Amino acid sequence: MSIFQASILKTYKQDESLVAKRWSAYQNYLAKIEFIKAVKEEKYQDGFLHDIFEYYY
Repeated sequence: MSIFQASILKTYKQDESLVAKRWSAYQNYLAKIEFIKAVKEEKYQDGFLHDIFEYYY
């Protein structure tokens, strides 16, 4: 069973390469979780803002 209805998938086309890049960026962020848990908030603040709010085109 798909998350989206077939009519929605036909209406909204996705750029597969862009989706792959963003998925890769998300996977890289997930790999940092142990580092994030161990570091103080002030040390990672700039990295957090970059990792979460920057788009990877």
